[in-house]
Formats: sequence, C-alpha cells, structure tokens
Amino acid sequence: MKKIFFHNKPKKKSNTFQQLLKAKQEGYAKGVTKGVTGTVENYSAVVLLCLKDKFNFTSEQLQDVAWYINDTFDSVEKGYLSLEDIIQTLKEEDGLDVRFTNK
Repeated sequence: MKKIFFHNKPKKKSNTFQQLLKAKQEGYAKGVTKGVTGTVENYSAVVLLCLKDKFNFTSEQLQDVAWYINDTFDSVEKGYLSLEDIIQTLKEEDGLDVRFTNK
C-alpha cells in the first residue's frame, strides 16, 4: 500500500511576530529619516558657516540662505525636484561640477 504524505500548510506567523516585524521596519524607516535629517542639518551648518566666515554674510543673509536650503530639501522630499536635477542644473547653468573628491 502506497503511503500518502500530506504537506502541512505553512503556519501563519503569529501576531506577536507580525508586530515585531512591523516595529522593526518602522524603526528602520525612522532611523533612515533621522540619519538623513542629521546629514542635511550638519551639511547646512557647514555651508552657512563658510558663507559667514569666508564671504561675510550677515545674520539676515544666513537666515535667508537657511530658509532656501530648507525649502529646496522640502521640494526634494515632496518629489517636485530631485538631487540629480539640482546637480545637473548647476552643471549646465553655472559650469559647476558638484563632486566630492579625496585630497
């Protein structure tokens, strides 16, 4: 007589596991957002300091630049503009090649 083997249905993952997985994914997303935000803030601070120290920007001018930087990143976040668009525009209109190089 031939034996018939039945495959058990895969068990549904428990709610606890699903909650843990969801929390992990949300935590990752929050971590990425926090990292990106920190990078933008730090880079903006360096740009503003350079404008102040090297080009004698006033506090009012620095606040204007900070507002425009924030507004531009907001446009990127909303998908109205990409970082590639910004880099290409600077290259085409001003001849600037935005790249980081090791010295």
